[in-house]
Parts: sequence; C-alpha cells; structure tokens
Amino acid sequence: MKLGFLRHSLMISRTHFMLEMACRNAAAGVSHVAWRQGAELRGHKADVPEMNSRRIEGSNEYVWEEHDNKLQTVPVEPDGLFSLHSQTAEHLISATKRTEAQCRPPTC
Repeated sequence: MKLGFLRHSLMISRTHFMLEMACRNAAAGVSHVAWRQGAELRGHKADVPEMNSRRIEGSNEYVWEEHDNKLQTVPVEPDGLFSLHSQTAEHLISATKRTEAQCRPPTC
C-alpha cells in the first residue's frame, strides 16, 4: 500500500469518526443513519458536456469551453456517502489535499 493512499484512507476514516461523534453530541437531535464507502460506491458513471480549454493568446490565462452537442462519460465515485436522520438528502464526501490548479478537467 502506498503512503498517499494510506493517508487518503485515514482521512476518510477520521471524517467518518468525527461525523459519528458529532451526531452523538448533537443537541439538535441529528442522528447518523448510514455510512457507505469503497466498492459499493464504485462503477457509477455520468454523462457531462465535453470541456476543452484553450490558452488566451499573449497571456497565461485559459478559457474553458463547453460543447453543447458532445457528451463525455466520466466516473462518479465519491469517497463516502452518508445519511443524517434530520435531513432528507444524502451527502457525498470526496477528500483531497490537492489544489484546484492540480486537478484535471472536467472534475475541476
């Protein structure tokens, strides 16, 4: 197991633990109903508009262009999914320590 993957896994586990502890101590009556992560969240895909970038001539700035008629299938695999009792929605969490400048389109 590589160190980066281990750190990432520990970050997700700590988040799960902190969520559990916060719900136990919540004065508002929020309860933690479910937590899912790993293999059960893998394999989902979404069709999104294809994106391209081009550099503005004479500068270091880029323009992102979305194609109206071209779709791209991308994986949608959050690190964790949790449900809270007092809310009607499920919440996704994806942990990263990278900056936006380091992420790759179209996930930025």
